[in-house]
Amino acid sequence: MIKKITLGICLTLVISFAFAQNDKIYFHNGKQVEGSVIKVSEYCIEYKYQGEDAVQVASKYAINKIVDRKSTRLN
Repeated sequence: MIKKITLGICLTLVISFAFAQNDKIYFHNGKQVEGSVIKVSEYCIEYKYQGEDAVQVASKYAINKIVDRKSTRLN
């Protein structure tokens, strides 16, 4: 019984930690944005700020790099 409860708590923490991580977008002008990258197209990147629902659009030429939760993407 205690093992099942402990396992349930551990799984809940791991899942919530995995979804809590955000992408970091670094612009050439020094600005840093933390949020979620939604879409990367030929000329634009769509992203959402952490805790907001509005989609923001930025030119790929204005972005230096994107560090996501799994790897680093460079333009």
